[in-house]
Amino acid sequence: MTKKTKKYKSRYIFSSVLSWLFCFGTTAFLIIFMLAGKKDGTPMRELFGSVVYTFIVTNIPLILLALLVKDKIKPVCWMLNVIMANITFGGTAIYVVFALWCCDNYILAFLKDLYKDKYRINKEIDNREKI
Repeated sequence: MTKKTKKYKSRYIFSSVLSWLFCFGTTAFLIIFMLAGKKDGTPMRELFGSVVYTFIVTNIPLILLALLVKDKIKPVCWMLNVIMANITFGGTAIYVVFALWCCDNYILAFLKDLYKDKYRINKEIDNREKI
Protein backbone atom coordinates (compact mmCIF):
# COMPACT_ATOMS: atom_id res chain seq x y z
CA MET A 1 0.00 0.00 0.00
CA THR A 2 1.40 3.37 -0.97
CA LYS A 3 1.63 6.37 1.28
CA LYS A 4 -1.28 8.05 -0.49
CA THR A 5 -3.53 5.01 -0.05
CA LYS A 6 -2.70 4.81 3.64
CA LYS A 7 -3.47 8.50 4.01
CA TYR A 8 -6.92 8.13 2.46
CA LYS A 9 -7.63 5.01 4.48
CA SER A 10 -6.75 6.71 7.76
CA ARG A 11 -8.82 9.78 6.85
CA TYR A 12 -11.76 7.57 5.94
CA ILE A 13 -11.54 5.72 9.25
CA PHE A 14 -11.18 8.99 11.19
CA SER A 15 -14.21 10.59 9.52
CA SER A 16 -16.26 7.42 10.09
CA VAL A 17 -15.36 7.26 13.77
CA LEU A 18 -16.07 10.97 14.20
CA SER A 19 -19.44 10.58 12.51
CA TRP A 20 -20.41 7.70 14.79
CA LEU A 21 -19.15 9.64 17.81
CA PHE A 22 -21.30 12.63 16.85
CA CYS A 23 -24.31 10.37 16.46
CA PHE A 24 -24.03 8.00 19.41
CA GLY A 25 -21.94 10.09 21.79
CA THR A 26 -24.26 13.08 21.92
CA THR A 27 -26.81 11.43 24.21
CA ALA A 28 -24.08 10.21 26.55
CA PHE A 29 -22.56 13.70 26.74
CA LEU A 30 -25.98 15.25 27.39
CA ILE A 31 -26.65 12.85 30.25
CA ILE A 32 -23.18 13.31 31.77
CA PHE A 33 -23.39 17.11 31.58
CA MET A 34 -26.89 17.08 33.08
CA LEU A 35 -25.81 14.88 35.97
CA ALA A 36 -22.65 16.94 36.54
CA GLY A 37 -24.55 20.24 36.58
CA LYS A 38 -27.46 19.11 38.74
CA LYS A 39 -29.03 21.51 41.17
CA ASP A 40 -28.39 21.02 44.88
CA GLY A 41 -32.05 20.39 45.75
CA THR A 42 -32.61 17.58 43.25
CA PRO A 43 -31.56 14.12 44.41
CA MET A 44 -29.26 12.20 42.08
CA ARG A 45 -31.54 9.16 42.16
CA GLU A 46 -34.49 11.20 40.87
CA LEU A 47 -32.45 12.73 38.04
CA PHE A 48 -30.94 9.42 37.00
CA GLY A 49 -34.30 7.69 37.20
CA SER A 50 -35.97 10.29 34.99
CA VAL A 51 -33.17 10.03 32.43
CA VAL A 52 -33.26 6.24 32.35
CA TYR A 53 -37.06 6.19 32.17
CA THR A 54 -37.08 8.70 29.33
CA PHE A 55 -34.31 6.85 27.52
CA ILE A 56 -36.22 3.57 27.71
CA VAL A 57 -39.63 5.04 26.89
CA THR A 58 -38.33 6.94 23.84
CA ASN A 59 -35.91 4.27 22.70
CA ILE A 60 -38.31 1.34 22.49
CA PRO A 61 -40.73 2.88 19.95
CA LEU A 62 -37.91 4.32 17.88
CA ILE A 63 -36.05 1.01 17.68
CA LEU A 64 -39.26 -0.85 16.86
CA LEU A 65 -39.99 1.69 14.14
CA ALA A 66 -36.49 1.27 12.72
CA LEU A 67 -36.86 -2.52 12.72
CA LEU A 68 -40.33 -2.45 11.17
CA VAL A 69 -39.38 -0.12 8.35
CA LYS A 70 -35.95 -1.73 8.04
CA ASP A 71 -34.38 1.69 8.24
CA LYS A 72 -30.88 2.57 9.33
CA ILE A 73 -30.23 3.14 13.03
CA LYS A 74 -28.52 6.56 12.76
CA PRO A 75 -31.70 8.59 12.09
CA VAL A 76 -33.30 6.88 15.07
CA CYS A 77 -30.34 7.81 17.23
CA TRP A 78 -30.49 11.43 16.08
CA MET A 79 -34.16 11.54 17.02
CA LEU A 80 -33.24 10.18 20.43
CA ASN A 81 -30.55 12.87 20.71
CA VAL A 82 -33.14 15.59 20.05
CA ILE A 83 -35.52 14.12 22.63
CA MET A 84 -32.80 13.78 25.26
CA ALA A 85 -31.57 17.34 24.57
CA ASN A 86 -35.08 18.66 25.13
CA ILE A 87 -35.50 16.69 28.35
CA THR A 88 -32.08 17.38 29.86
CA PHE A 89 -31.46 21.03 28.96
CA GLY A 90 -34.58 22.33 27.25
CA GLY A 91 -34.95 24.00 23.90
CA THR A 92 -31.50 25.56 23.63
CA ALA A 93 -29.71 22.21 23.56
CA ILE A 94 -31.85 21.13 20.62
CA TYR A 95 -30.09 23.72 18.47
CA VAL A 96 -26.71 22.27 19.45
CA VAL A 97 -27.92 18.78 18.50
CA PHE A 98 -29.23 20.07 15.18
CA ALA A 99 -25.87 21.76 14.50
CA LEU A 100 -24.08 18.47 15.21
CA TRP A 101 -26.54 16.67 12.95
CA CYS A 102 -25.90 19.14 10.13
CA CYS A 103 -22.14 18.72 10.53
CA ASP A 104 -22.52 14.95 10.52
CA ASN A 105 -24.95 14.76 7.62
CA TYR A 106 -23.55 17.39 5.30
CA ILE A 107 -19.84 17.65 6.10
CA LEU A 108 -18.66 14.38 7.63
CA ALA A 109 -20.79 12.18 5.37
CA PHE A 110 -19.40 13.98 2.33
CA LEU A 111 -15.81 13.66 3.56
CA LYS A 112 -16.32 10.02 4.48
CA ASP A 113 -17.64 9.17 1.02
CA LEU A 114 -14.88 11.20 -0.64
CA TYR A 115 -12.09 9.47 1.28
CA LYS A 116 -13.70 6.08 0.82
CA ASP A 117 -13.84 6.54 -2.96
CA LYS A 118 -10.28 7.85 -3.13
CA TYR A 119 -9.06 4.97 -0.98
CA ARG A 120 -10.75 2.42 -3.25
CA ILE A 121 -9.35 4.06 -6.38
CA ASN A 122 -5.81 4.19 -4.98
CA LYS A 123 -6.07 0.63 -3.72
CA GLU A 124 -7.07 -0.51 -7.21
CA ILE A 125 -4.16 1.45 -8.69
CA ASP A 126 -1.79 -0.19 -6.21
CA ASN A 127 -3.12 -3.63 -7.12
CA ARG A 128 -2.64 -2.95 -10.83
CA GLU A 129 0.92 -1.71 -10.32
CA LYS A 130 1.82 -4.98 -8.55
CA ILE A 131 0.91 -6.98 -11.64
